Amino acid sequence: MRRFSTPVYTIWILILVTAIVLEMTFLPKLIKEKLSRRIRPQPQEVHEETRPVPDTPYADGEYTVGVYYSSWSPYKPRLHFPRDIDFHRVTHVYYAFFVIDGKTGKIESSDQWSDTKMQMNLTGVPRGLTGAIGELNYLKTRPGTDFRLIMAIGGWSNREPFHKIVRDEEKFNNFIDSAIDAMFEYGFDGIDLDWEFPKDDGYEPQMYLEMCSRLRHKMDELEDSIWGAGATTEPRFHLSMATPAFPQTLGTFPVEEMNKYLSTWNMMTYDYHGAWSERTGYHSNLYNATNSPNKSHLDKRRYEDMGIDNFDELNAHDAVVMMTEQFKVNPRKIALGMAAYGRGFTNVRGNGDQLIGQKYSGVGGESEGEPGMWLYNQLPLPNGPEQFDDVWVSAYSYDPDTKTFVAYDNVDSMKIKKDYVKDKELAGAFLWESCGDNFKDKDRSLVRAFTENIKVARKPTVYKDSKLIQYYLRTKPDGFLVPMYRPMNG
Repeated sequence: MRRFSTPVYTIWILILVTAIVLEMTFLPKLIKEKLSRRIRPQPQEVHEETRPVPDTPYADGEYTVGVYYSSWSPYKPRLHFPRDIDFHRVTHVYYAFFVIDGKTGKIESSDQWSDTKMQMNLTGVPRGLTGAIGELNYLKTRPGTDFRLIMAIGGWSNREPFHKIVRDEEKFNNFIDSAIDAMFEYGFDGIDLDWEFPKDDGYEPQMYLEMCSRLRHKMDELEDSIWGAGATTEPRFHLSMATPAFPQTLGTFPVEEMNKYLSTWNMMTYDYHGAWSERTGYHSNLYNATNSPNKSHLDKRRYEDMGIDNFDELNAHDAVVMMTEQFKVNPRKIALGMAAYGRGFTNVRGNGDQLIGQKYSGVGGESEGEPGMWLYNQLPLPNGPEQFDDVWVSAYSYDPDTKTFVAYDNVDSMKIKKDYVKDKELAGAFLWESCGDNFKDKDRSLVRAFTENIKVARKPTVYKDSKLIQYYLRTKPDGFLVPMYRPMNG
């Protein structure tokens, strides 16, 4: 083996020592800087000072009625446009969805053509005000019309970017800034967050809280810029959350802290059963067989004889109780979710009158772009007369030829849920999604059934306010709403 001479050996020792010193000195710093930029430390508390959100944003005896309008609604086969909505019965339109770019964290349109480019051909709309968002802005600012337009961010198909942005400081900041900018640019009265769902890791739920805090803080800053600091004692822009309505997920949220920043909790009291379920069941039931006021109508022995024990199924009532009693949320900030679609099962092994808790094979249907789903306006099934279960509070249709069972909300369940909202003194309710309602037959309309004999709350859009209009034209001379505020000629 060849030996190094003493001078060469000494040089190598010096190089080695120098390398070790440099590594010990600079490498930890580089790693720390990289991590601090990419991974946010878990917040221990939220420091943003925000304007207090009232616990009772609406007058007693008045109720909100929201509908989600989707960017895919104008396309075939739905061909559903904003003008189809009965705005005399609706207080909030949640526009679904704006999405997150996972690479940058910035908010963007999920369908630019539908959102802002499509010519809607509605008489009176200023030239240049295009797309479904343009039509909605025109409709909400007409004299005699009062509803608020809210930008819904996320959704099930855009859930992954949320996990990324809460672990990257730059992306998180981009999300907050771009969300507020898009909200104002496109005339939205607020933001509805729909992250499905944060991981139960102690970190992501806390970052969801920080997201709420930061957005509310930015809304306050925008309000101060428009109306002047201290000009308003409560928020003018709306912040809500599409909220899981099942205990194992809802229980991971820091609800009491989030409640400081949210105007409304939109409880997603649907999708309790579907293609993922082991057995059939209702997907938007108000009660189960244990807590239902009509539980005495159920012959449990018949189910037990068949080996069925599903009396404690998920249900809307338990979710509301969890929010109000465990988390102490004022019920006047809770909106009950209702579904304008059904979820079904095929090859159901039932005898026609005991259809829940049964085994099945396949789910059929795909009217909503997802197997096992039918729009409400396509129900009941052609060979399955509509029936109603007053224990769980759910309509259903069963086709004995195909052994297909579909559960859904109908006019009867709307009336019972309306009474429930009034009895529990909730804020109101919302419908996912408006394209599923029946606009051709008013007697079959879900929104109409819910709003019969109640007083619909009114909180006008802020985009009719003269100070806001002046601020918009000054800060966004080429903004999306300029054609509405400065109608084009010629």
